Amino acid sequence: SRQLCFVNSHLAAHQDKVAARNAQAVEIQRGLRLGRRRASGKLDVSNRFEHLFWMGDLNYRVNLPRAVVVDLLAREQIEPLLVQDQLLNAVRKSEAFHGFNEAPIGFAPTFKFVPNQAAGPGAFTRPLDERKKRVPSWCDRVLSRSWPGSRGDLEQLSYEAAPEVITSDHVPVHAGFLLKISSPWETE
Repeated sequence: SRQLCFVNSHLAAHQDKVAARNAQAVEIQRGLRLGRRRASGKLDVSNRFEHLFWMGDLNYRVNLPRAVVVDLLAREQIEPLLVQDQLLNAVRKSEAFHGFNEAPIGFAPTFKFVPNQAAGPGAFTRPLDERKKRVPSWCDRVLSRSWPGSRGDLEQLSYEAAPEVITSDHVPVHAGFLLKISSPWETE
């Protein structure tokens, strides 16, 4: 039998709260008491399940001035933004989400848009919220982590945003995975 865990969280908001977000992620990993009882006090939640999926409004931002981000988005250039993404940098430095994977991001930032306004024809993003002047960022994420011996059993098939959903200042994201499992009726 496979043991899967799905964690959904909403981490600290605002551009300057990256240390708080990192600390909250670590606290959730260490503090959740789920999974195999025999390991309950010794392993954090990311090591108690064969596959762990972590998603939500993780609130990590792009560390660039808003004007620079808006200009790059107008030219549909996301690579320079990804280099400055707080979550990618936190994972790379093992400050949070150590051992987690995220598929390459190929969609526009998912925050901060005017609710109930769709993107115009040919537009790369929905209209940005000019009132609060937040830096457009990928706040909404889907990460995964597998035990070393099980990594080959999980394949990520997709990672996309749903910009047609316009009811929020966020754009929801979704990911598709293929998990190999054996049937009790299979014979070798």
